[in-house]
Amino acid sequence: IALGVVLLLYVWRWASLAFGWRAGLAALLLGALNPSVLAHSTIAANDFGLVVFSAASLFPLWRWLPTGARGSLAWCAVMLGCALGSKLTALLLLPVMGTIVLVCAICKRRPSLIGWALLGGLAAAGVLWLLYLGEALSLESARVHPRFTVKGGGGQVFHSERLEHALESVFGPTTPIPLLGFLKGIDYQLDQAREGHSNYWRGRVSDEGAPEFFLVSWLIKNREALSLLLLLGLLSLSRTARGAAHEAALYAFPIVLFIVF
Repeated sequence: IALGVVLLLYVWRWASLAFGWRAGLAALLLGALNPSVLAHSTIAANDFGLVVFSAASLFPLWRWLPTGARGSLAWCAVMLGCALGSKLTALLLLPVMGTIVLVCAICKRRPSLIGWALLGGLAAAGVLWLLYLGEALSLESARVHPRFTVKGGGGQVFHSERLEHALESVFGPTTPIPLLGFLKGIDYQLDQAREGHSNYWRGRVSDEGAPEFFLVSWLIKNREALSLLLLLGLLSLSRTARGAAHEAALYAFPIVLFIVF
């Protein structure tokens, strides 16, 4: 519930700065009455934490780009680290944020934005490392640990042999590797994605899925009015106080999530 309140505060503040105080109140009302927010804010699950920390990282990024305020960049790094620690899906924030920063750096002719963004990325990695309690494990130790070894892999840590060989060539077998557990989680998810997930759609069970499932699920889970509001928001980007480039962060991440998943 506390995370739900934090999310609504971000929604109100962001919409108020972007479109005015009336839009902020309207966004707050719509967010508070959104069935998905009401349902997930009472459940202790990773999904809602991902939503909150993603919004909390995109908002200071949006504020940092036009002002260059280092406080906004620092807070963005902290929240990005928390988002990455809440769920691996937050990795999609990296290309979204990177693209936004790159476009702004080119359009504004400020290449220094890229350097500062990279420093922010390193800070986010540091926050993630702290969330993992400073984990650092060598490949030699991981190969005898039941939580890390691949089943039937003969002591192999990762499903991806290229990843394991790359880490061993850089760190060696005995040097502790920071965030090895996080890398193991990414490797596991990629392996699961290659195998596919069993799903049921229109009387058929398969591991491939169906493209039309996502369209139908969108229409079921989201009210038609919300879809229309999102469309109107996209059409009004050029009329916002700061322009379309900065408001793109509002839409890029959920659109990427929808396409990928």
